[in-house]
This record gives sequence, structure tokens and C-alpha cells, in this order.
Amino acid sequence: MSMKTTLLAGIDIGTTGAKGIVFDMQGTPLGSAYYEYPCTYPRPNWVEQDAEHLVSMTLKAMKEAVAKSGADPEAIASISISAQRCCGIFLDGDERLLRPMISWQDNRSSDEVKEIAEKIDPAAYYGITGFPNSTTWLLSKIMWVRKNEPEVWKRVKRVVQMHDYFMRALGSDDYFVDYNDAGFFGLFDVTKQTWSAELLSMFDIDKSVLPVPSPSCSVIGKVSRQGAELSGLAPGTVIAAGAGDQSAGSLGAGITEKGRLSISMGTAGAVTAFLEKPFRDPAGRMMVTNCTMTDRWLLEGYQAAAASVYRWFKDEIAALETAEAGRTGNNPFDVLNEMAAKVPAGAKGLLLLPYFASAGTPRYNSDARGVLLGLTFAHDRACLARAFMEGITLDMRDMIEGI
Repeated sequence: MSMKTTLLAGIDIGTTGAKGIVFDMQGTPLGSAYYEYPCTYPRPNWVEQDAEHLVSMTLKAMKEAVAKSGADPEAIASISISAQRCCGIFLDGDERLLRPMISWQDNRSSDEVKEIAEKIDPAAYYGITGFPNSTTWLLSKIMWVRKNEPEVWKRVKRVVQMHDYFMRALGSDDYFVDYNDAGFFGLFDVTKQTWSAELLSMFDIDKSVLPVPSPSCSVIGKVSRQGAELSGLAPGTVIAAGAGDQSAGSLGAGITEKGRLSISMGTAGAVTAFLEKPFRDPAGRMMVTNCTMTDRWLLEGYQAAAASVYRWFKDEIAALETAEAGRTGNNPFDVLNEMAAKVPAGAKGLLLLPYFASAGTPRYNSDARGVLLGLTFAHDRACLARAFMEGITLDMRDMIEGI
């Protein structure tokens, strides 16, 4: 099918998979594709990914989406991206990977978080960045690499996130980061929308190492010939800066005016509210981030693990149900949901603390771990399924009440 109308392409690079999609100007999807990829867990508290593999799978998804759409690639006017945030990618002077990507779920840098708190008062840090001090943001990850992998660090010329790394592979003019993603470096002044000179000096980080901050709708380059060959897009297609996954998701959910709030549950969980000004949570618990809209902000909270905890339950505990669902052609999550629905609220006294990857908002405790309380011989896997669902949901409620 030949399409002469103007079209748009989008990509989402999540923690466990990437999706490519082609839309018309009314937002109707014309073709999409999704490919999964793994995380690795080499040590306790460590979570890593192969950034090059993620790029490869994302390009494959985009190319398949273009093919499925039946569109002429020349009709696609622009492409933009949303991606998982807080991922540390360390590159040398030839833009080559120096080590595996450190995931946002990684908690190895708890000692560095203490160092940050010793150098700057947590309230002052929050006042600049809009972020509570945490192992999740890239500052502590950068400090960990510098201290524990000096041979890697001395070769580092750029530190970027997955969003920036993929756009460069597609053909962007440099490594660019949208304002929302920039905040997750833990070095960005959320009000001034620029790197904080005070924090860069305090933590001895050269600004040239970091990507160039840009508004979400800014043009940051065009698809290169190599990028076109791998993605199915036409050479010269305009690349827009895009946004972090939750920021982009909040825009899609209509969080564009005061009083609106969105809830998202993926690998992580998130709650997002719209701000006209960069308000600070008096308790310093909620993140203040830049919105995709110019000079607007978001109040955000996050769960370090949400649906990924339920998936762990499916894979590791409900293996029999999962295998039977596969044999009968059913979705294993549908089977587990039906089981859980038959158990009364409260899961017969079971309570899950879903801190499989630490506690996020409002606790920010990198030492927190998952706990299942109240087990007796009266409980079965249906009770467990109910407890897992309720624990994740109650943790989300904590964030909503914080807003």
C-alpha cells in the first residue's frame, strides 16, 4: 500500500523490550513490532544490559513496523523516542562501549549516595535537581565507576543514557538528552534547565562528558544512511529529541493541565502529576522533573519494581500454571489473574513488600528487599498471586498519597 500522507514514527525502549510504531497524523497506528531482551544480574544489587543489543533489537522493531505499515518510508516526516531512564552508558573517544550498561534498577552505588549526602545537604541537593538523593540517578553510578573501575573511567569521554545512545546510532548530530531525561543524571538544574555548574564542580565532572540538553520537540539531526538501512526509515528523516518514558507517557495520558494525574505500571511503577511551576515537595520525597511541554514540570514518584515483580512470580513460583497456559494457548497472566480473583481481599493474611529492586518513592531505601509476610499451610498459589498483586498496588497507593 502506498501512502502519500504525512506519517510519524515512534520508538519506546523499555527495560525488557523495544517497540517501533508508525502513525498517521490522527494518531492511528499503521504498523508496529516489539522485541524483548534480557537484563543480567552478575552480582547482588547489580543490574546490567548490553546497550548494543538493545539498539539492534530496537532497530529491528522499527524496520518491521515500517514494513507492516505498508508506508513509503519517504512519507514518514519525523521519528522520536521514549526510553527507560537513569541508565549509565560509558563510551570512549571512538564512541565505543567500555562496559555493560548500568540499569536504573542497579543499587551498587549505596556508598556513593552517602558520599553525596556528605558533600551537599540533601535539602540543598533537592532544591537544585528536584531529586531526592538515590542510587537510581546517574551521579552515584558515575562515582561508582570512577572509584571501582579506574581503568574504565580514565578512558571515558562520554556518559549517556539509552535514549541518547540510540538517537546517535540513528543519526543525531551529537549525543543529546531531553530536559526530562537530563534530570535523571542527578546533575541538572530543574528550574534553570541546564547542567548545574555547582554540582559539576563539587563532584569533579566535566560538562563535555555529558550529552547536550535539548527541549523534547527540538530537531537533533536526521537519519543517516546506515541508520536508514537498519531501521527501514528514509535517509534524512528528521529526528526529534523525544523524552523519558514516563514523561512521554504522561503526555499521552493527557497530563497537560493542573489537577491531572497518571498512573503507569510496567517494569517499574510511576505516578505523575502536572505542574505549572517547579514546585518542591516540602518533605523532599517526590521528584520534580521537566515536562515535554516548554517551561512546564511534572511531579513524579516511582516504584523500582512493579509489574516485573508479578512477572517474577509467574516465572519462578507459578511455573505449573505458566506451562499449562502455554500448552492450552492461554495467556499465563490471565490464568493467574483468574486465580487471584477467587481469593478475598487481603489474601487471607498475606502481605507482600515488593522491594525486589529496593524501595523507591517515598522511602528511597536501597537496602530494602522483597518480603512475604504471614505464610501458613492454609495458603496456596492463588493466595500468593493475590498477595503479589495487592502488594504492588498498595506500594503505588503510597506514592499517590504522597502527591
